[in-house]
Amino acid sequence: MQNKWKSWGLVGLQFGFLGLLIAQSHVQLSSWESFLYIGGGLLGLWAVAVMGIGNFNVIPDVKENAVLIHQHKPYCWIRHPMYTSFLLICLGLVFQPFEWIKLLEWLGLVGVLNFKATYEEMLLKQTFEDYQTYCARTTRFIPGVF
Repeated sequence: MQNKWKSWGLVGLQFGFLGLLIAQSHVQLSSWESFLYIGGGLLGLWAVAVMGIGNFNVIPDVKENAVLIHQHKPYCWIRHPMYTSFLLICLGLVFQPFEWIKLLEWLGLVGVLNFKATYEEMLLKQTFEDYQTYCARTTRFIPGVF
């Protein structure tokens, strides 16, 4: 069962960590971290293009009339490519300049997004019969790893 407070609370935490990382970073697009920004950005754009901008949803709740797009790349490899995209971009912030506190904040973000993905997957399993099978053949964030 969907819980709007839980959903919006998780989104608030997600963007709170992003705000902390941005506030402590000095973004330079000419550094090696740019590959994380570009790679994460391209993955995010690819995921949105496949799902359709009208189906994009920042909260983990399943939209009415939602369709499972698990057959299309990148979703056939990664269940949450948008979260992976977000994590890659934020990882770039950790290193501009590197600070241990930013690494801890990023790890907190990983925890929040993992919890958010778990909650979202519970809702998707209630909505789609074949979602459990989809989960068994894909990884949550990183193909072949996690």
